[in-house]
Amino acid sequence: MRFLLIDRILEVKKHNFISGIVTPSFEEVNLKRPESNVNNSPNSSYPQILILESLMQLAGKLVQYSTDFKYSAMVLSIRKVEFADILIKAGDRLQMSLEMSSSNNEGAYFKNGIVTLCKYHDVRNNGEKIDEKIIVLKSESAVCTFFPTEKLFLSIEHVRTDFNNLLGNYDIEYK
Repeated sequence: MRFLLIDRILEVKKHNFISGIVTPSFEEVNLKRPESNVNNSPNSSYPQILILESLMQLAGKLVQYSTDFKYSAMVLSIRKVEFADILIKAGDRLQMSLEMSSSNNEGAYFKNGIVTLCKYHDVRNNGEKIDEKIIVLKSESAVCTFFPTEKLFLSIEHVRTDFNNLLGNYDIEYK
C-alpha cells in the first residue's frame, strides 16, 4: 500500500489553486474494515477517509510548492465535510481540487475542496463521448500549520523531485 495517495497533479498556481487525480488501487479498495468481515466483495469501496486524506495531501503539495519546498503542512482542522454514498471501485478516477484562500509564515487556510468521480462511458450513436462527473466529497474549509521540510528528514531537493514527478509529462499550468 502506498502512503502518497496522489497519482498526478493536473494544475497548480502558487498560493492559489491545485488540482490532481487519484486512482484507487485494488489493495486500497479492499482494505479490511473493522465493521466488516468480508474482504474483496463486489460492494468493496475506497474508504472515505482515504478520499479526504488524498485531498489533504494535495493541499500539502500546494503548501510545499508555494513555499519553494521549504515548508510542509500539517492539517489542524477540516470543516463541513460531506461525503456522497457512492461505490468507488479500483481503477475509478477521482479528480480533486482546492483553493488556498490565505496564508502567512505560520500556516494556510483552504476552501472549496471538492472530489469528483469521473466516469467515461462508451460513445453515443453519433460518435460523441459521454463524460460524467459525480461529486464524492465537498469540504468547506481546512486549516494547516507549516513546519520546515527538513524536519521530515528529507532534503528540499528530494521533495521538489517528488513534486515534479507528480507533474508528469502533461501540459499543465505550472505558475
